[in-house]
Amino acid sequence: MFHYHVWCQLMGDGCPDIGWSRLDSVRDNGGAVPGYNVDERAYFNESQTAKPITLNCPWCRTQNVYDLRWMVRKKKDRLPPGADERDRARFQKSQSYMVLLDDKVACKNLRCRKRFDISGIKTMAYLTD
Repeated sequence: MFHYHVWCQLMGDGCPDIGWSRLDSVRDNGGAVPGYNVDERAYFNESQTAKPITLNCPWCRTQNVYDLRWMVRKKKDRLPPGADERDRARFQKSQSYMVLLDDKVACKNLRCRKRFDISGIKTMAYLTD
């Protein structure tokens, strides 16, 4: 947990006259951004999926198909309850997208088996609905 004075500096206030109510509201809000009533995660349905992709091992130079894990965040049909005008505007601008969860894979060659970084692949992709 942040020290109170560090929290004030991070929030840009720099003065201790705010009190603990602002800190408690962020803690009770599930980590949502201060000033917004709804957390961004409430706009999306999250699921994980695996998609195959062909990669080359930089150590043994063999080419194999690897299943990479992706977090799929699809935009909900409706705005969550308790939203104000700013939340409504953020919801209107939001889009469905995927985020790559894996950053390294192990080579499938039995003689190699070394881990290597995934490169040449975008880590985020917007979905078309």
